[in-house]
Amino acid sequence: MSNLYWLEQIQQNDYPLVGGQAFALSQLLQDGYPVVPGFVIATNILEEFLETLGELEPLLIDLANSHIYVNVDDSEALQLLAQQICQAITAASIPPEWLSSWMSAAQVWQADALILRPCVHCLNHSSQDFVGWWESQVCFDHDDSLESALKQTWSELFRASSLFYFQRQGIALEDLKMAILVQPLHDTIASGNVSIYQQQAQIQATWGLEKSLTTAEVMPDSYRVQLESGTVQRQSLGQKISGYRLNLAANPQFLERYLLSETQQNQYVLEQESITQLTSMAQSLSQQVSPVSSWQWTLSKAQEESTPKLQITQVDSTTTESSQELSWQGLAASPGIAIAPVQVILNPEEKQKQIPPHQILVTNHLTPDWLPLLKQAAGIITEQGSLTSHAAILARELGIPAVVSIPDITQLLTTGELVRLDGERGEVMRAMTQEVESTLTLKESPQAAALPLATRLMLNISQPSSLATATSLPVDGIGLLRSELMMLNLLENQTLDWWLQPQQKNIFQENLTQLIQQFVSAFAPRPIFYRSCDWYHQRSSLVGKGGTLNYYQDSTLFDAELAALVQLQRQGANLKLILPFVRSVAEFRFCYHRIEQAGLLSFPRFEVWIMAEVPSVLWLLPEYAQAGVQGIAIGSNDLTQLLLGTNREEVEIASGLNESHPVVLQAIEKLITMAKTAGISCSICGQAPVQYPEIIDDLVRWGIDAISVEPEAVEATYNYIARAEKRLLLEAARQSLHVKQARDED
Repeated sequence: MSNLYWLEQIQQNDYPLVGGQAFALSQLLQDGYPVVPGFVIATNILEEFLETLGELEPLLIDLANSHIYVNVDDSEALQLLAQQICQAITAASIPPEWLSSWMSAAQVWQADALILRPCVHCLNHSSQDFVGWWESQVCFDHDDSLESALKQTWSELFRASSLFYFQRQGIALEDLKMAILVQPLHDTIASGNVSIYQQQAQIQATWGLEKSLTTAEVMPDSYRVQLESGTVQRQSLGQKISGYRLNLAANPQFLERYLLSETQQNQYVLEQESITQLTSMAQSLSQQVSPVSSWQWTLSKAQEESTPKLQITQVDSTTTESSQELSWQGLAASPGIAIAPVQVILNPEEKQKQIPPHQILVTNHLTPDWLPLLKQAAGIITEQGSLTSHAAILARELGIPAVVSIPDITQLLTTGELVRLDGERGEVMRAMTQEVESTLTLKESPQAAALPLATRLMLNISQPSSLATATSLPVDGIGLLRSELMMLNLLENQTLDWWLQPQQKNIFQENLTQLIQQFVSAFAPRPIFYRSCDWYHQRSSLVGKGGTLNYYQDSTLFDAELAALVQLQRQGANLKLILPFVRSVAEFRFCYHRIEQAGLLSFPRFEVWIMAEVPSVLWLLPEYAQAGVQGIAIGSNDLTQLLLGTNREEVEIASGLNESHPVVLQAIEKLITMAKTAGISCSICGQAPVQYPEIIDDLVRWGIDAISVEPEAVEATYNYIARAEKRLLLEAARQSLHVKQARDED
């Protein structure tokens, strides 16, 4: 069939039909390198497929003339056009004879599954290949599964972020060509990538299939090797919490995420033999006529083989004419894509008066009081930090992409340099051209949930700018209104102490009331859990002052917050109060007395909760409940740090010490059980359910009342809760049936 090209048979004149990546792989395979076999579905197939979609023609005409019909700076219009095109593609049928031919070809491998890798290049453009821009699709070796994966891969070309970039680059739609590389997929021991620059090889490795790397869910092990001598100059242990393997049941995904054992988390993936093989391969590939700058690999072992086998899966077919690195991998902290110049700030402790708008901030780390300066930022990149670091939280609050934990990035990038920041993959790339002058920040809109949940799903939020999209989400209210980040909108370059002086205090209190009112009005009649301010705690370490201990020494701010809540309650607001970082029952009683004096306890819907983040609450919860606590909100981020002695800003320390640690899970289970025993409510508002969604099954089974997450995590969390509740109901039904059958037998 003319539209199918085996890697071992591709020739020079086939390049336009197979794309640069597949062509480069074919040349390596034909030169004897260990490349995973495969065949290519040629570029002309997509063109023929689109021609069969008559209803798609008007949309493509609009797209080709999008400077007239579609303003790509209008993200809503662009998203709508992209969705219409993608829906038309996925709803159509691929001719059966095409599928039959491709399936016959794939069956020679007798593979567990197939992986489809998009190979996109552009005619008449200096940047011809787009390597790693679109996610590969996995499917089983039967027609229906292959058809679905093919259409999904093709539709990725028309995503809103892709269309924006193409137009900004001046790339005509008719010049874009997408081929699809089809390869067998088996479970692997490990996977990783190699990049070559300055006569050095940078090797990254993690356990399992490549998905945990491409989605930046792990920080891989890293090895820097001198090519000439083969000497490992530096190696660092990554933060590898989970891996991916094939899910042969494909319910609901073809790949399933699993937690790595503690041994795997704390040991290096590669042995010296594998490092030597990869280094030797790098030496050889760097000396090619057309040097290969980077590639991905897998390490697998078939049952009949005695030793693991290294194979190349993908290559970057572009060549590097300079000695600079082209890309860096970090932790994906906030989703979205931004293409913009960078603003490098070497010392984040020295506050800036302003940051140029629509630039990507690059710095060592961030603290919450940077928030007002970040409102016009295109994205954030930091050298330090984890998924629960302040930089990550601020980015998610503002809805901008972020990547954290890229060592030395402030030294590797210079102010004004153009980069592409991918907050979904955790990748930062030097942009291909200086022609891009606009900023791109596009995120897919979550779909509304259809069925109600028994477990309440709520939002963590602090910025009024998020309300426009947040109110349409299928949530039961705001589970955590972060007052510290919200109040930063009120300071107007003044200190909090200045605002709390007698002559300004009433103005501050009124402004705070109006600010909270925006959230109340947007979500009414749904409840809003307002966490009172913990200003000191947000600026310093967890140990020392902070939380309600501050209210003992000076209750001025706390009293102003209570007065604002009273004013809103009189207007019918459905507000609850969460006290932060409570260390002792005495602290709570002091706060409860101030709340009572303010008159809040007279409102029937008002409730007083505490954050469960200081480990002492595990022993004191019955006393808290007796003193008047009506609910607890588990702050898994701080609870984890205090239980395990780790630090959210330092990934190296936190390796293996995270919310999925057995100690943390036991503590969470105990808190939920104790809350139920005490007759009070219990929610969780930390990052644990988002970072480790597999624990949602446990949370639901233990009886958590609510799970509160950032807006971008709502859709995924809803699906996990729904599946967990369904499984729980099925287990209960089976148990009931078993009991009934036993009774009938008696």
